[in-house]
Amino acid sequence: MENNPENKIENKQQPYIKKKGKLRVVIAACLATVICGSAIGFGSSQLIIEIANIVESNSGGRNGDSNNRSDSSAKKITNFTLANITTAGSTEREMNGTELFEELGDTVVGIKLVNGRETSDIIGSGVITSEDGFIITCAHVIENADKVIVVVDDYEDSSLQHEYEAEVIGQDRPTDLAVLKIERKEGFKFARVGRSSELKIGQTVAAIGNPLGFVKTMTQGIVSGLQRDLQENAYMLPSIQTDTALNPGNSGCPLFDMYGNVVGIVNIKIVYGSRIDNLGFAISIDEAQEVISELVEHGLVFSRARLGITAMEVNEYNRAAYGITVEAGLFVETVSPDSDAAAQGLSRGDIIIKIDGQSVETVADIQSVIKDKNVGDEVVVNIVRYNNLGEGIEMLITFKLTNSG
Repeated sequence: MENNPENKIENKQQPYIKKKGKLRVVIAACLATVICGSAIGFGSSQLIIEIANIVESNSGGRNGDSNNRSDSSAKKITNFTLANITTAGSTEREMNGTELFEELGDTVVGIKLVNGRETSDIIGSGVITSEDGFIITCAHVIENADKVIVVVDDYEDSSLQHEYEAEVIGQDRPTDLAVLKIERKEGFKFARVGRSSELKIGQTVAAIGNPLGFVKTMTQGIVSGLQRDLQENAYMLPSIQTDTALNPGNSGCPLFDMYGNVVGIVNIKIVYGSRIDNLGFAISIDEAQEVISELVEHGLVFSRARLGITAMEVNEYNRAAYGITVEAGLFVETVSPDSDAAAQGLSRGDIIIKIDGQSVETVADIQSVIKDKNVGDEVVVNIVRYNNLGEGIEMLITFKLTNSG
C-alpha cells in the first residue's frame, strides 16, 4: 500500500411503477449510489422523467448485493449450457402475429412472489428457454422474495394453469437479469434465443407478457432504436427501444422478432405522467447472453471486476453535510471487509478522485476505467482523506479488484 501525502487541500413509487434510475443526457441525476463499481440507486431528474421497472409493485427495496443466489441452488449447474438457448430460428419464415402467439404463447410464464404467508398475484413475466425448464426474467421482478412461483399454462387446456416453485439459479441486479429453474417429468415448451445484432430499425417485434395481471397479453410494434445506453448503472446492458405497448407486469417478458426468436428481455419504460407513450426498452439478448451463461454456471457474474465499495457521487448536499472541499469525486460509504481495498486501508469517508490516473466523478467514469480489467488486477486510486481538523490530504492507495460475489 502506498499512503503518500502529496498536497494539502484547504478546508473551505407510484403503486405499480418503481423508479429505475437516470437517463443519460435527458436526465441530470443529482445522486447515484455506487455498489462495488456499479450504481443501483434511484436518480432524481430535472425533467422528472422516470425510467420505471415495469413490474407490479411488491414489498421490499434494493440492498447492497449486486448478485444473489439462494442456498438451495449453490451447486454448479451441469445439465444446461449456453448452447441450449442460442439456436436461432424458431421458424424459417416470418410469421404474422396470430401465428407467433399460437407458436410461442405457451413459452411465456407468469411470476408470483411469496413473502411470509402471503402470495402475490402475477406481478411479472418470464420466458422458458429450454425443455428442462430454465427461465429468463428480470432481477427486479423477483428481488426480496422468500419464494418464487412460476405459472405455466396447461398445453392441452388453455383454461388451466400449473404452478411450480422455482429455484433461483442466479440474479444480477446491475444488468437486471435473472435465471430460474422449474422441474417436472414432462418437458416444457420453450422459445429459442435469436440475435439482437441482426435487428433493423423499423422491423416488427412483439411482446407477450402479463401486464396488470392480464395473462398472456400480446402487443406488437417496431424496433424504434438500437444500442440504447440508458446508463441507469455502470453495468446496464445496451437496450432495444420499441414502441410496443408495455405496462406493469411485462417486466421479464420476451421481445420476439417475427421469426419467433427472443431478441430482448423487456425491463423498463420511460414515463412522464401521461405525456409519454410507447417508449419502452428491452435488454438486447446478445449482450445478455454472457451474463445469463455465468448465472447458469456459477449463480452470479463471477468474472466482473469491482472495487469492493459502496459510494456516493459528490454533490452539493453531501459536500455540505460532510465538509467535503473537493468539487467532484466519489464519497466512500462502505468498503467490503473481505476486499483488498479494505486490506490496503481504503475506508469510509475517503473521497476517490482518480483511478489509474483518470478522474472519476460519476458511476460511468468508474466503469470506463475498470471495464476491461479482470478480478485480481491492481488499480491505483487517488483519494482525499480528511483529518480531525477538516483538512483534506491527497493520498495514493493501490489495491486489487474483487469479484461480484
